[in-house]
Amino acid sequence: MDDRRSFSMVNIMLKYYFKLIRYPNLLMLILSQCLIRYFLIKPIVESNGGQMALSDFNFFLLVMITLLISGAGYIINDYFDLEGDKINKPLKLIIGHHFSVEQSRMIYFVMNLTALAAGSYLSVQLGLWQLAVIFLIIVLMLWYYSARYKRMMFWGNFVVSSLTAFSLFIVWMVEFFALRANPNLYVQNLNSIHLVNVFIYGYVFFAFITSMIREIIKDAEDVEGDMRVQCRTIPIVLGQRIARLIAIFLIVMSMGALVYAMIKLWEFNYDVLFWYVAVVLQPLHIFLIYKVYLSNTSDDFHNASTYSKVLMLAGLLSMVLISFH
Repeated sequence: MDDRRSFSMVNIMLKYYFKLIRYPNLLMLILSQCLIRYFLIKPIVESNGGQMALSDFNFFLLVMITLLISGAGYIINDYFDLEGDKINKPLKLIIGHHFSVEQSRMIYFVMNLTALAAGSYLSVQLGLWQLAVIFLIIVLMLWYYSARYKRMMFWGNFVVSSLTAFSLFIVWMVEFFALRANPNLYVQNLNSIHLVNVFIYGYVFFAFITSMIREIIKDAEDVEGDMRVQCRTIPIVLGQRIARLIAIFLIVMSMGALVYAMIKLWEFNYDVLFWYVAVVLQPLHIFLIYKVYLSNTSDDFHNASTYSKVLMLAGLLSMVLISFH
């Protein structure tokens, strides 16, 4: 009986641990990094007669490091947001209900220390000490974002969107420097590097701008609690109407960038990807404009935020079509 009760308690703790680290977002992170490696970089490299420099094990290690740092980032975010979340989402509180503040801090430190240790090992493996420094900077940025930047107009949105975009870019960055460390492989892959760069920069920009859109919408959703803890987000400082207009402007900017991408895709015979952008991504942008424009209540903005995540996911899934060339 005691064993069954202990097993049940462990299950409950694991359930709330995964909620605390936002497991759906982490699954999306795994998906995006795997798509970048296996559906963008690898097909282009191999179609040009080259081969990958980063082993699957080291790539797996890179994914685990980014997952641990991101999960710890969500924990410290909830830690600093505790007072605001008591108003914005009182029924969804985990810190203070299912985990004590002290337990949450301990989990945060263990996850980051594990990530930094693994990051140091990966840096030694690749002969790239700068990588360990980058991981440390990201940990510090996430802490500083939660403690300070999140409460500042625009800067909080910019920091989290930049880190979201960087989580995609780092896959190619590590692969590129692994190639540079092997002169023979680097020369072998010269024909692929420019094309990979073009696609990577496109997807990084898309991740950045859609993340900015979602962050502004989320700020509009959380206005009541954020005001209570003296945050100076865009909706609080400039008002909900201006926040909506900024979000819509960014959506239109994303659509414009996709029009340019469509021209280039058509020009270089990426027909399947062209039609996916035209038939799936552009209509999703238009629908998101409609949802944001009509949003007034917290529930409205919550729904719009969900649709923005669908848009981001749909954009990332388009990588599967790159090989249909």
